[in-house]
Amino acid sequence: MFIKSQTITEFRLFHNKDFKFGKNITAIAGHNATGKSTILALLGHCGELTKHKPILQPSFRSELSEIIKFSSSHDKVISSIGTLYFEDYKEDDLINSPPELSYRSSWQDNKTRYRIIPKKTPTRKTEKKLSWPTLYLGLSRLYPVGESTEANKIAMQKLDEVNKELFVQEYKKILSLFETPKGVTAISLAETSKKNSIGINTDTYDYLCNSAGQDNLGQILMAAISFRRLKEQMGDNWNGGILLIDELDTTLHPVAQNKLVDFLYKQSKEIGIQIIFTTHSLNLLQYLSEKILYNNSDSCNPYELIYISTANNELAVMQNPEYETIYYDMMAVYTADTFYHNKIPIYSEDDEARYLINKLVSKYKHQYKDIKVNLGHEQLLALLVSDFNNYKRSIFIFDGDVEDSKLSSYSRKLGIQKFTNVIKLPGTKRPEEIIWDYIDNLPSDHSFWVGSFQSGRTKRNLDMHGPMSSDYSGFTKDRDKFKKWFNDNSALIDDVIEYWIVDNPEITNQFEINFVNAFNNVAQLSRLPKIAMAKAEN
Repeated sequence: MFIKSQTITEFRLFHNKDFKFGKNITAIAGHNATGKSTILALLGHCGELTKHKPILQPSFRSELSEIIKFSSSHDKVISSIGTLYFEDYKEDDLINSPPELSYRSSWQDNKTRYRIIPKKTPTRKTEKKLSWPTLYLGLSRLYPVGESTEANKIAMQKLDEVNKELFVQEYKKILSLFETPKGVTAISLAETSKKNSIGINTDTYDYLCNSAGQDNLGQILMAAISFRRLKEQMGDNWNGGILLIDELDTTLHPVAQNKLVDFLYKQSKEIGIQIIFTTHSLNLLQYLSEKILYNNSDSCNPYELIYISTANNELAVMQNPEYETIYYDMMAVYTADTFYHNKIPIYSEDDEARYLINKLVSKYKHQYKDIKVNLGHEQLLALLVSDFNNYKRSIFIFDGDVEDSKLSSYSRKLGIQKFTNVIKLPGTKRPEEIIWDYIDNLPSDHSFWVGSFQSGRTKRNLDMHGPMSSDYSGFTKDRDKFKKWFNDNSALIDDVIEYWIVDNPEITNQFEINFVNAFNNVAQLSRLPKIAMAKAEN
């Protein structure tokens, strides 16, 4: 079971706001004081599982009062705060696995205790929380061990060798450590009862010398492993759970942030838990923006990104916004000039292809750059897949004679359905052949021939000196004949190309649409401004 979405009807800053969560990973971002922790609090308040203990925390339970505090002056009694909507719930246990759960609030004990209470329904006639494991990691986990007056070893619930090996392996990989941890130690701090931590020991230092980043990572890894162990303990009764993390990125360097998200996603899939966290990291938000590129608004997607802003003095919730939107708001800037205007590279097969590309999309010339290579389509495809993480930030344009099935076979090698940065030139032949066929088949009354007689550009003369004429008999391959003819007749090509574009609006317009789509896909990955279809010049 997992939380598909949430509606907050009325609570603090939120009024009739909807949120959609990823089946595996959800990031919530925004400026300070936009209600991110409030969302985590309401999510974590839905369930508890007190009979089982995590490795470091006292129970699988999120204490509402540890996430947010309440004011007798401002927090009101509310009959309908909002509703959580669940997916993959068990219809034979609607008490603990319902399709939805709504909340109300109440002040008790002479307005000293504010309670948020699950509402009864005809099918769920109780105000109890769900018997469903939740775990919240707040910022108290970041209390620095080095500043503690006393750090005591505590008894850690038995960690089997498989999970211990998993911890050590992922700990080292995420932090890019050159030393392999020799052991782990659980500790508590004298200054706070809210923090139990985990430290590693190596040949050169022990758990007392761990950095804040190591401390943070250790607790997050142990939380995930606690759910893994819980699933094993519950067997057939396992119905998932939710791990909530405030400020996931804090004290972790950028590469570690990205690796940690990859680890959490993998654990979420294997264990069957949902992980929702807040973040202020632009690095992490850019990384996640690539994960949500192909999200379907009608489906339960693996990743979701929620951005909350009060930039226009009214709270706005954005579901999966583009990275540029987040960047502008986070950095408090308002112009695309803030971004480094690096032109997007375009790879094509040869000079003839580049000539045609520049004629077809000349309106956008200032926003891309030609990479002058001469490679066959097989070589270009091999280049693309050899370092796809790099080359997906470039556009690849193939001649029209390259079969779609060939492109699909290469995309499948990478495990993706379709390249979003690859398009083809119009037609089904090489550019030089397309232009020759057009000239060769121009009707006698076409406007191109008007005024051409005096320059010798007649149908007869052009045919006598065409690519298949004796002028090019020294070449054995037709491809070479056409290429040589194309380059020998650059002035003629310049004159005729505009007629060809006008006479073939369907395929040339479609190419421009494909180009704009591919450009914008790459621009989104590269934090560059997108383009819109330019209006045709009169």
